[in-house]
Amino acid sequence: LRLLAPPRLLTGGYVNRVYAVSVESARPGSPIDGELVLRVAQPSTAIAMLEREHGVHEAVFGAGYPTPEPLLLETDPTTFGAPFQLMRRAAGSPLVDQLVTTPWVAPARMGAMADLLARLHALPAADLPIEGPTTEERAMARFVEHGIPGPDVCRWIETHHRPTATTVVHLDFHALNVLFAGARPSAVLDWQNAGVGDPAHDLADARLVFLVGPTDLPAVLRPAEQVLRRGLAARLVGRYRHHRRVDDAQLRVGTVLAASRRLLGAILDRPAPGAEATGLTSPELIAALATTIERLTGVTPRYPSA
Repeated sequence: LRLLAPPRLLTGGYVNRVYAVSVESARPGSPIDGELVLRVAQPSTAIAMLEREHGVHEAVFGAGYPTPEPLLLETDPTTFGAPFQLMRRAAGSPLVDQLVTTPWVAPARMGAMADLLARLHALPAADLPIEGPTTEERAMARFVEHGIPGPDVCRWIETHHRPTATTVVHLDFHALNVLFAGARPSAVLDWQNAGVGDPAHDLADARLVFLVGPTDLPAVLRPAEQVLRRGLAARLVGRYRHHRRVDDAQLRVGTVLAASRRLLGAILDRPAPGAEATGLTSPELIAALATTIERLTGVTPRYPSA
């Protein structure tokens, strides 16, 4: 392979380093050619996790779902100091760009996002080569392993979680991971959390990100922002319900699962004392997630203080 230009760091990528690369292959007809994306994992990322993600990505691409074509997973860390993935670069830009520059399009874009999520949940999960435990089983195992959000919350989830379907799920479906080319969604990115599981959990997670996700707005604008967030979240759920039935009880349990997963992730990724926290590990987000869990379950989640 020959680089046609220096790699360019792309925006986004909270966990991984993501670059745009332009390459030319010496092999005629090689798929690894042209405008690509290079995604370098954290050195600590488990190989099994990367292999699972790559397998799900290949499966949904093969089923015709709009996502960049996955080309290569290299688990040998020699080249970049960590495993890496190569994929075709998709057209479009993250939805968050449009929400910032043209906020009046937000309701229509939320409708398109809901359609896209329902389309994912309509894929024939049983026919796709996606193996292993469900995403909820994986989440519960991690809750027990780390003791977060605590045994009382875990018992509440076990008592109330009654999924009515098992589908392909994404579990990180938000405005940074959905590309739009104009008014149309062009690709869904980042399949790290994906697998087969409860679609209500996936919808609840997408809604939760809109409700409590990180923000850079000044404090004076936060009240107006909260009104907008609630409106967008309601639009997402309302439109989704045109495609699939999901009731409030299912969304409630899904939200507890999603908030517990994100609380655990925020605690595990929290920086060392004295280091600056990112939006995904900020005390404000941790408090919002814990409050959400307690409000919906009546149980105070357990997690270590900073």
